[in-house]
Amino acid sequence: GLAGMRLGYAIGHADLIRAFDKIRNHFGVTRLSQAAGLAALADQGHLAAVEAMLEEGQAFARATFDRLCPPEGG
Repeated sequence: GLAGMRLGYAIGHADLIRAFDKIRNHFGVTRLSQAAGLAALADQGHLAAVEAMLEEGQAFARATFDRLCPPEGG
């Protein structure tokens, strides 16, 4: 959610992160971006709301797929 501030992070296996590190943009992050990132990580209410929205979207996508692409013989 902070792409406009050119701030993001990745969590993954160490080998994957090392591969990303080879191609990522190596410019520094501003103090303002760092402060915004820390504030975003601390906002547990917003995180919970986004997680719920993602779960609703996934359920909608699954239901739509099941409706449009029923299993063979079903």
